[in-house]
Amino acid sequence: MPELPEVETMMRSLGDLKGDALLSFDFFWPRQVEPSPAIFKEKLTGAIIKEIKRRGKYICLFTDKGLLAIHPRMSGSLAVLPEEVPLGKHTRLVAHLSGSKKLQFDDARKFGRWKFLPPGADIPGVGVEPFSPQFTAEWLYDTLKEQKKKPLKALLLDQSLLCGLGNIYSDEVLFAAGIHPARPGSAVTINECKALQEAVLAILSKAIELKGTSFDWAYGGGSMQNNLMVYGRAGKPCKNCGTLLESVKIGGRRSVFCQKCQK
Repeated sequence: MPELPEVETMMRSLGDLKGDALLSFDFFWPRQVEPSPAIFKEKLTGAIIKEIKRRGKYICLFTDKGLLAIHPRMSGSLAVLPEEVPLGKHTRLVAHLSGSKKLQFDDARKFGRWKFLPPGADIPGVGVEPFSPQFTAEWLYDTLKEQKKKPLKALLLDQSLLCGLGNIYSDEVLFAAGIHPARPGSAVTINECKALQEAVLAILSKAIELKGTSFDWAYGGGSMQNNLMVYGRAGKPCKNCGTLLESVKIGGRRSVFCQKCQK
């Protein structure tokens, strides 16, 4: 699933849509629309885009009539195309824009979501942004302390706490901070939280610079995969110490780590 750097890259590829109008919509797989295609059309037809931003793993179009929030999930991709470009094999939704353009959403696995929210509403279940002023070592320490014995890997994946990290970058962050993925969140010290906070910002920034990780056919174009230290490398030597990397299942997700480098 695309994580923060891949979604940020996708959003930037759309260009500046400020001032464009949402003229009409075509829904080829209506189940992906929330709350419903009828409400979607009623609320957003004719809306003017005021700003486009990323919120966690969502691409958000803020309009004068409300928020259009798009989550690519496993295989979704967005592109701004001229109207004359034919639909793709996996095109599921199209928003027709002013200026003879269209915002086209292709999604082979059909897991993506388009949500409408009223003006001023935030997306439910989306927590603190890593690049926001709120994300400090002190905030992280206080937040983790409240989670008691829940493993740190699971906490980093909890989008309601810190949004944007997934399986790839949580493994990389924990390795960079030298912390074992099964460590209880409440056992992390303030100094370790400083290391975690610095690792989150450094790794996500690097991944955005490299346009994300190209991890399968659903997302290509990035090169962060050439800089990954542990993700997808179970059984291979640690690039720091040479110890064979191990993997463990935590919260239903596979985590790769170095037993020597991560306490």
